[in-house]
Amino acid sequence: MMARMLNVPEQYIDFAPDYLLNMSVRIGPKQTELADYAWSQYESMVRDYESGQLTNIQEICAHYSALFKYVQQWFREHPQVECLYMPQKKALHPYWVKEPEQLLGIVDVIGIGLYYRAHFSGWKEQIRNWMQVWYLSQKSGLREIDQYDLVLIKEVHLSQCIIEKLMKLQKFKTDTLAYLGRQLLWQEQIIAASKGEALGMPKLQNEMPKNI
Repeated sequence: MMARMLNVPEQYIDFAPDYLLNMSVRIGPKQTELADYAWSQYESMVRDYESGQLTNIQEICAHYSALFKYVQQWFREHPQVECLYMPQKKALHPYWVKEPEQLLGIVDVIGIGLYYRAHFSGWKEQIRNWMQVWYLSQKSGLREIDQYDLVLIKEVHLSQCIIEKLMKLQKFKTDTLAYLGRQLLWQEQIIAASKGEALGMPKLQNEMPKNI
């Protein structure tokens, strides 16, 4: 997002370094100057290679020496990769002579990294201002979210109270129906007993349910 706000070329955006948002990182004037010069060589190399003016990988290494100093440094930091030059010689390793496209792919990553190094110091103030604006907007957004959270908590509490009341009402309704059912049963027994007496049958011992 920050790279886009800085109008970084589209093909460079996916390679934006983490330090772009770290204001404690410092790239000195001399480092910035060297990176800028090496990056300009990278841009020239891409144009010359794509136009067909310079396609020999050994000549490219020799012609863009400032750029390939950074390439050499990258190879020293990645010893697991085949070395760039033959030991004790200035000649390019035969592996890279056979695989120039693979080497140029590595050079692309280094060249784009140089672009960010060359421009970072000049961007710092702009990045700092945008980060402050972003932080304040995020803080405001978080306050709004907190307010919504409070409303949501109140609504949940109210819903729980309503559910508890409904459950109590349902229990009361169930208990009431059960009570009425026992009452009707008891009345039916009394009526049946009364009819039995009228017909001369022994009197039934009817008792009202104890829990009535």
